[in-house]
Amino acid sequence: MNAPEPDPFPSAAAPEPLGGCVLVVDDELPNRAYLRKILTARACQVLEAPDGAVALQLARAHKPDLALVDVMMPGISGYEVCQAMKSDPALQEIPLIMVTARTDIADIEHAFLLGAFDYIRKPFNPRELIVRVRNALLLKRSTEEVRMWKQKMSRELEVAGSLQRKLFAARPLLTETFEVRSVFQPSMNIGGDFFDVLPLADGGLAVYTGDVSGHGVGPAMISSMLKVLLTDLIRAYAERGPAAICTELNIRFRRQVDNPEVYATLFLALFDPVHEHWHCLNCGHPAPLFFTRRDAAPMTLGEQGDLPIGFADERGPGYTSENEMILAAPPGSLMFLYTDGLTEARRIAGGEDLGLEQLGRTVSALLLEPLLPNLPAATFARVREAGYHLEADDCTALLVSRIAPDEIKMMSSIPPDHRHVADLAADCERILLGLGWPDEAATATRLLVMEHAANAVDHGRLPVDATISLQLRVRGRTACLLFRDAGREWDYDDGLEGARLRAPDAPRGRGLNIIRNIASHIEVFRRGSENIAFYLVSADFDTAKIAGTPL
Repeated sequence: MNAPEPDPFPSAAAPEPLGGCVLVVDDELPNRAYLRKILTARACQVLEAPDGAVALQLARAHKPDLALVDVMMPGISGYEVCQAMKSDPALQEIPLIMVTARTDIADIEHAFLLGAFDYIRKPFNPRELIVRVRNALLLKRSTEEVRMWKQKMSRELEVAGSLQRKLFAARPLLTETFEVRSVFQPSMNIGGDFFDVLPLADGGLAVYTGDVSGHGVGPAMISSMLKVLLTDLIRAYAERGPAAICTELNIRFRRQVDNPEVYATLFLALFDPVHEHWHCLNCGHPAPLFFTRRDAAPMTLGEQGDLPIGFADERGPGYTSENEMILAAPPGSLMFLYTDGLTEARRIAGGEDLGLEQLGRTVSALLLEPLLPNLPAATFARVREAGYHLEADDCTALLVSRIAPDEIKMMSSIPPDHRHVADLAADCERILLGLGWPDEAATATRLLVMEHAANAVDHGRLPVDATISLQLRVRGRTACLLFRDAGREWDYDDGLEGARLRAPDAPRGRGLNIIRNIASHIEVFRRGSENIAFYLVSADFDTAKIAGTPL
């Protein structure tokens, strides 16, 4: 380095403090000492490295805010120090200023290509050095603030997404007459889709899917608001029909969302148990697929409908019954609702949309397969397997199945005592044997019924007049067992996990371990004041799973 410039800081004026930690890398001690003097006078903490190897050690140990690196050093050159730091994820955010005596533009270009933030030529003016150091430190602090802001926003979005996923939990609705399954996949941590299924006081059912325009936090908050509004409006206006519900929803939406560019599509359907039909209104939403039975071709509900929520003039007549649809829904019929993120999913290879026709073929094929625990989730999996990308938009799907009477083989409610439990389990075994099931599978099902119901009797703290109900359905070679009781709430999932970790012959958790080994699918959850358990058992049950278990 050439002879240093005179002291740039007049004694009468205090220099502007810069702060920060600066790593000075130079093989000549006088140069390091001079840079230290300039930088410490500006309130910088200075680390000194006499060569490239020490520089990298100090950088990894202290994570400085800036590095001043001499280009020409023996051993590891300044260029190599720059390349090593920019290749290390832990160091690559540290800005580097290359200090060089070279004047060739190719050398300067090489430093920038390696990732250097700036360069300064020797001999340098101290004021120029301070300006370049200040710029680098300001950039580092700005970058750090942005990074911390992104981390904060990411954490907040994760929290918001967790809350939204709980609000839109894909928990099934399982009754003696309906089975409703759903899957919800936001494109980000949070999404603008909304959906729900609500039992009605008259024994009917309300189901809907919707989609708020746009993406991000705003649509996610609006979708959550719409779910809350619809829950109240469906309960208050169900007898008046979908148009009345949507009219009031539109009014409240516009009072809460003062932005004409924000709207929501919605498909709402109310099941009338007396007339056995769906009473529907489509507000600009993709029409669902409807199947009169599992092996029937899908029907689409056409283009009939009304404006999206937020489009209609709240001072006008609102939504009218003229645009409502009546759809006969015999036992065994199914309705597949979805949002447009599914049909607009693009194939990764060719770029074409999935489309309604391909979606219909996919769902039709799945309906004919052995009983699936969650057909909407299986649909998403099958679409991905076909090469479509589902993450570009929020995707939601629901399957509303009206139970086919010929699948129901038993419906029974028993008092909570062990004698009735044993009789119930024996009845299940007898029915399955009568259907041609192998002895081993029928006996395993009997054991599952006994263990579940006995757990409810022993640990459920059921009220005196309470009952344990069971619906046994059989389709093909799969049996569905749906239990319901009004006992105390307890964490079945935690119990099942504990049973999984215990030895098979451990006395505690034995019943849950047996259930886990017999059932091909287990769902146990709380809905309202009831415990609900849903098990699938295959006629091709592997008896080795419970070998040695006393029956």
